[in-house]
Amino acid sequence: MGATQQYYPLRHSVFWAEHKLWGDAPVGYHVATVVFHLSATFLLVAVLRRLKIPGAFLAAAIFALHPVNVESVAWITEQKNTVSAVFYLGAMPAYLWFDQDRRPSQYLVALGLFVLGLMAKTVIVTLPGALLVILWWQRGRLTWRRDIVPLIPSFCHWGSCGPVDGVAGA
Repeated sequence: MGATQQYYPLRHSVFWAEHKLWGDAPVGYHVATVVFHLSATFLLVAVLRRLKIPGAFLAAAIFALHPVNVESVAWITEQKNTVSAVFYLGAMPAYLWFDQDRRPSQYLVALGLFVLGLMAKTVIVTLPGALLVILWWQRGRLTWRRDIVPLIPSFCHWGSCGPVDGVAGA
């Protein structure tokens, strides 16, 4: 049996746009991947500073230069990692700002970035769990109404919540 093909609509759309811009020339793809990776690195600094983590710049430098991430930057086919990291690390501070102010517009931005990230690579499904850990770490406890209820839509990705009897791919 063959492996199941992964479907990343945002990643495939970015790849299509890049191909329209520079065809088969690899330089453009590499520049785009470096820009995505640098953007993710700057977002990581912003998240760590927002959380008042000492050594935010050092941690971001390690993230930027770590061999696991460097491989994602070097291989054009792994651009899904750098694209999804931008949305993951963009959705996190957006949600934390929502948590502080409770403005619906901030919530929609965070949810939108999360959904875009899922369309780049499904591993960002871990974001709601990471947010709960951060909120618990900051407050020392979680409450149902304030902490868990707003994240329920993020846990209900790709039709995994609610009745989906007989719906293929839900």
